[in-house]
Amino acid sequence: PLKMIGRVIVVGNPMVSSSVWRALSAHNVSGVILPLRGKGAASYIAAGLSANAERRVAQYRAFFDKETAAEIAVYLLTKKIGGQVANLKEMENGSGELADEIGTMDEILSRLSGVRDFDALMGHEGSAAREYFKALGKVLSEKWNFKGRNRRPPRDPVNSLLSLSYVIAGSEVLRAIQD
Repeated sequence: PLKMIGRVIVVGNPMVSSSVWRALSAHNVSGVILPLRGKGAASYIAAGLSANAERRVAQYRAFFDKETAAEIAVYLLTKKIGGQVANLKEMENGSGELADEIGTMDEILSRLSGVRDFDALMGHEGSAAREYFKALGKVLSEKWNFKGRNRRPPRDPVNSLLSLSYVIAGSEVLRAIQD
């Protein structure tokens, strides 16, 4: 029953007829098409883009208003890094073994509020990511062979799961934007 489906994730090259995609679209079900073995980019199929013309216009206005776009970017980055810090605190469980990484990420968070330059924001995001994955390497068992973030193709199970998670999260963001 289409009412029970929220999203379809397809891996590889299965034969899916256009009537299936039309039915999914009619029920506002989006899709993610992932390449086989990570070779190529993911594709997102959204439903109902034309249903919210006023929202689209507001989104375009926000995109072209650099101050609004920067405020949104700072907000999202603050939430992302704040969530990563919360994850690390939970993973270390009071042991203090991740104090350096958490401290650096907290410092990055404290500098975000006044930043309006997108290159600077991306630099802060990259610095926080480096600390996060360094900390993740400390807490994960050696059996996972995690030496840090890598992709295209991912070289260990943790990076494979991270890549898949990012594609799915990206589809959720796109879906939220397009709803």
